[in-house]
Amino acid sequence: MFKFWNKILTKKIDKEDISTSTFNSNDEDVKIGASIVNGYEVESYMYESGSYTSIKVSINGHRLGMVKCVIQNQELKITDIEIFDEEYKNKGYGSELMKRLLEYSEKRKIKKIIGELSKVDDDHKEMLFHFYKKFGFDITLYNELKNNFYGSIEKVLW
Repeated sequence: MFKFWNKILTKKIDKEDISTSTFNSNDEDVKIGASIVNGYEVESYMYESGSYTSIKVSINGHRLGMVKCVIQNQELKITDIEIFDEEYKNKGYGSELMKRLLEYSEKRKIKKIIGELSKVDDDHKEMLFHFYKKFGFDITLYNELKNNFYGSIEKVLW
């Protein structure tokens, strides 16, 4: 039976226990960097296919989170950003994702990053507002829900 040691979990994990929170790099994922967050080396990987891009962060092979995007006409739309396990939220890993996304956008000469604020995130609006404002995004709230979205984000890069 395949096993690997994951320092952040401080236990051995059986292959059958590995779910979407475990990241196994494949030929299409490219390592784009590493940095220290909370004393751990956090590795960042990117996947591109046509207009779709995803950036993932992991520690020792354990995938912590991902941002998914679509690019059209020098505009990048964030379709989802998520830290998978509660124990890793509010620890800087989402910020690491956003830093990598901003670096990627600069290299790709993206003019603007946009996204929408979903009703499913309604229970932590204030955290989202703080997060996006920290990275210089403008937040617009809608007067009423539009297709399950209550607002939008935008950051003009150039």
